[in-house]
Amino acid sequence: MREAWDNYVVLAPDGTRIEVKSSAYLQSWTQKRHSDLVFGRLSGLEWDASRNEYGAQRSVRADVFVFAVHTEREPDAYDVLDVSRWEFYVVGSDAVRAAQTRTVGIAWVRAQAGEPVGFEGLAQTIGQVASASPEVLDDSSSVRLTRGTVFPVRGNRRPVVQALGRRRAKASG
Repeated sequence: MREAWDNYVVLAPDGTRIEVKSSAYLQSWTQKRHSDLVFGRLSGLEWDASRNEYGAQRSVRADVFVFAVHTEREPDAYDVLDVSRWEFYVVGSDAVRAAQTRTVGIAWVRAQAGEPVGFEGLAQTIGQVASASPEVLDDSSSVRLTRGTVFPVRGNRRPVVQALGRRRAKASG
């Protein structure tokens, strides 16, 4: 059972924390034009259920973000339950952190994720993105490549993560 104030929407069996953000061209109210595809609240104050309070600093609280877009543009054909009408873009939390913003539009999402996947490919894509994304540990002093070694980090994590990614690419190439 999901806690109402959890810091992410889904906890995968492998421990991947998944946040889902959705947007659509059509809304339930009368529109003069289609809505812009915008996704907000990418970071927030961490909820501590044991203390019943929020943390002091905003953070990205998931490992993977799924940006779901309902693509229907004709009101008469709208069916929220028709999974063929949805596109899913999967982005790792490192890209969300690097953006340093709480809201992004569809252009940013597409630039980060590339081509959308359908519902049938969603689980596999989440797994691939989670495996490729560095994990920032709770103490923010270490980074772990999923299923890999923990590396201590001081200061800016980006150069360390990039260096590890290059090293991993050389080893596999």
